[in-house]
Amino acid sequence: MLGGIPTQITDNIFLGSSTDSQDDNILKLLEITHILVAGSYLIAHHPYKFEYKTISIEDDEDYDISSHFEEAYNFIEEALHY
Repeated sequence: MLGGIPTQITDNIFLGSSTDSQDDNILKLLEITHILVAGSYLIAHHPYKFEYKTISIEDDEDYDISSHFEEAYNFIEEALHY
């Protein structure tokens, strides 16, 4: 099953779902090199083709995701300077 197309947020940042990250041809066409996976029970679909950072976050309205902001920010900064 092929995924969808991630939404462009800035020149170099895209937002997408797990489904969006499945089609490596689309990701390469968009020049995506790094993928931040935030959630639980999500997988890296192409671990040998892209740089991944996985952050386990519970899908619960009471879960404090702010404890992961610095880790996510550092990965995004690294990707932007790749």
